[in-house]
Amino acid sequence: MPAPSDPLIDSLLRRWIFPMVKRGKIFRIPYGEAERQALVDDGEYEPDFGPFLRQFLLALAGPAWLPGSYYPAGWYRAVKARGGDPRGMEPSPELLRPYFRDELRVDLRGHWWLGPKPLTGRVLKFFLKHLDYDERLNLYRLRYPLESAEEIQYLHPESPPLRIRRIDPRSHPPRLHLNDGSAESLRVETLWLDGQDRLYGRVRALNLEAEFDDPARWEILSTLEQDGTRCFVTIGGKKMEIPVRP
Repeated sequence: MPAPSDPLIDSLLRRWIFPMVKRGKIFRIPYGEAERQALVDDGEYEPDFGPFLRQFLLALAGPAWLPGSYYPAGWYRAVKARGGDPRGMEPSPELLRPYFRDELRVDLRGHWWLGPKPLTGRVLKFFLKHLDYDERLNLYRLRYPLESAEEIQYLHPESPPLRIRRIDPRSHPPRLHLNDGSAESLRVETLWLDGQDRLYGRVRALNLEAEFDDPARWEILSTLEQDGTRCFVTIGGKKMEIPVRP
């Protein structure tokens, strides 16, 4: 059965714009017409929410909207509470500011940002602990419980959010230490290089991609040998090829 598609929301995701609607106890991207219709059919929202949401998504396709998360249901309910008709109102970045959350981004050096603010310390540790992956949308996200709901926030990853800080080469297989504070064994079969000699591998039960920081990268690449376009390293006394990908 082919995977569902949603050209309207796909165009927003390519700009790292995430429309978030609460269904049950989970904030989620309402992907596909069937899911948007279910919001009304389940009795979660009034019948006029369907046309309003489509109008809202079409408005987000304009050039004025910043990357980040938008919460149309919050604005919808605020307008209804004032006796207005949300379908008759034109959404704008100014009106939606109270229902907008800055983009959560991981830059090329692995640093985390919420809008213009760097994320470090306990906040970053919390985010890393709750890092998840949405296989349906092929997107990284944070997923953690609130008092009355489960919060989900999607990431714009310019580089993998998980990074391998160092390696303990004395263990067999070598032990990896990640930026979330965890440690696990190296999966040598998941290693690969890009065209700039950056090294990657897979970690966690979710098989998420992680990039090696320089100390850990050199621990592996110190034995690098090249034969034409093929690259080989020696790990635990065993010589193996590392694929090179664009």
